[in-house]
Amino acid sequence: MKSQNFLARSLALGCIVLFLSPTVASASGASMLLKQLGKYAGKQSVKEGGEALSKEAGEALAQRVAQKLTRTGGEASIETAGRLVARGGPDVLRTVDSLPDPMPVLRALDELAEDQVATAASRLASGSAGKELAQWTTKHGASVLRAEVRHPGLASKFVRNLGDEGAELASKLGTDQAVAVAKHADDMAKLPQPMRSKLVAAIGRQPERYTAAMGRFVRDNPGKVLFTVATTGVILSNPDAFLGTLGADGTVAPGLIDRTLDKTVTPVINRVMWVLLPALAIAALILLFRFWSLTTWIAGRKSEKSADDH
Repeated sequence: MKSQNFLARSLALGCIVLFLSPTVASASGASMLLKQLGKYAGKQSVKEGGEALSKEAGEALAQRVAQKLTRTGGEASIETAGRLVARGGPDVLRTVDSLPDPMPVLRALDELAEDQVATAASRLASGSAGKELAQWTTKHGASVLRAEVRHPGLASKFVRNLGDEGAELASKLGTDQAVAVAKHADDMAKLPQPMRSKLVAAIGRQPERYTAAMGRFVRDNPGKVLFTVATTGVILSNPDAFLGTLGADGTVAPGLIDRTLDKTVTPVINRVMWVLLPALAIAALILLFRFWSLTTWIAGRKSEKSADDH
């Protein structure tokens, strides 16, 4: 009997421990997160990492984040979050709190250089734009955040249109270069994937020449599309004819984009139209004649039938 009572008490105690363990762990985790937040605040103004937190709001946020991380990633994830909070402040907590599954984004933040974490976390915590950035980060990893840190507001556009290759390209470009490429990103996204990949790789190898040529094209051809299948094929097969020649002094002579387009693509299109339009007109006349013949035959048959009935 005593052994049965002892066994029952042991089982009850075990259940209590199991029930309380996540709560204890999350409480301990929240305390650690608040401690790291204090370290961040001690190094710089909390406002530099986003809107300041009151003590009550900070404690509630840290508790929610600790509970979520305990469920989704365990104690190790809380340690990672604490390390990131010390670098990025309350925006790290806000980001984790806003995501159903924060682990992919948390891992991506942890791959960044220390001085990039605060900026990346700030962007991730910035409303709807931050949620889109988190989605792309979950799918493509830390390269998206590196691109966003380097070019605020442009990473999602690069990744949305060009995927992983877009994120990698953005990380290689200066700000002005990224803006120049972003203006064409929607059109580049419409290219066949193999051609698009070759173009992105070409831009990455010679960003200064390509972005300079893009800028000249936009300036001289407002409203026109540069990266169609036809023009992109020509550019990839003979880039120097479009981008110009790199001089010994490092300067780039103006390219031949406009003249080449006028002398190659436009004449080809014109020739096609000169052939196509008459062919379409002839085909339309043939169809019209056949329709007229058919209606005449039907009318004749009706007349014959009417005469036979009488």
